[in-house]
Amino acid sequence: MVQMKLSTLIFSSIALCVTGVVGVPAKRDGDISFPILPEAVPTGTTSVPVPTPTPSQGGTIEKPSDAEVAVLAPSLGFQSGLNPTGTGDCDGAVNGTDGKPIKIPCACPPAQDVYITQLQRNVAAGFAINNPTVQIAFPIDNSTQSQSARITSALITLQNLNGPGKGCPAVSTTLLAQQKALQAGINPPTL
Repeated sequence: MVQMKLSTLIFSSIALCVTGVVGVPAKRDGDISFPILPEAVPTGTTSVPVPTPTPSQGGTIEKPSDAEVAVLAPSLGFQSGLNPTGTGDCDGAVNGTDGKPIKIPCACPPAQDVYITQLQRNVAAGFAINNPTVQIAFPIDNSTQSQSARITSALITLQNLNGPGKGCPAVSTTLLAQQKALQAGINPPTL
């Protein structure tokens, strides 16, 4: 069986701004700004700090099966194609500072089966297949840290669907809200 160190499963806390969303310029369908994880941001740009692996002591655990990943995968909490503008963008799951939904590519988020398949591939590899320098951890216990790690892995998968930093923005889902709820000690019902 493939095993990985427990140290790859412990994550630090996320620091979100007041709205929970910070945009990072990215050229996509009309040069819209999307919040993305630092691992997917080109060198020289900045983003919101997100959970990253930290050293810890402990044993090893087995990688989860595809079935376990499918069952434990955080819900994206949103569907694609809402309120298209006719220019390739649609409403996202998160409202901007103006109170209106942040625009996202209409293809985002991906269909659930596409998301789950890519997440399973990434978990099996231990890194984002389309961005191999980004490690993936997917612990299967129900601790807050493990739930947070699974959300982070879902975000990494989402944002690297088609290559390094080429995927769907976090605001195309409710994953950031789920992460924030976990940090506040609230167990989101979608987990």
